[in-house]
Amino acid sequence: MEQENSKSYGTTQTKEMLDFVFTLVKSIDKAMQDGKFDYSDIITIIPAFMKIGAALKDVQDIPRELADLDKEEMNDLKKFVRDNFDISNDKVEKYIIIAFDIIFALSTVLQDIQGNK
Repeated sequence: MEQENSKSYGTTQTKEMLDFVFTLVKSIDKAMQDGKFDYSDIITIIPAFMKIGAALKDVQDIPRELADLDKEEMNDLKKFVRDNFDISNDKVEKYIIIAFDIIFALSTVLQDIQGNK
């Protein structure tokens, strides 16, 4: 069975989706700083929804990108998560980044088991 690893799919669409999700989470976090969410907070969330087009444009490519990650792309995604995920609750932020690290580590193990990269 021939492996399809001769073509690298990159991480562009994955980053677009993460950027949208991180911007949305950060906007909601900011809107909730006063303990409530009301119509005046909608303005805070608009920047996130301006990114939804890019996030959904080629969303079907994300599984292919993630299945095809090499170590350089994995490290690049880890850096992207650390550099771009930011919420006011540092403890929760730390645990979410740890969760991403675990996901990336599991992906590496699975790729090694399958003999990829």
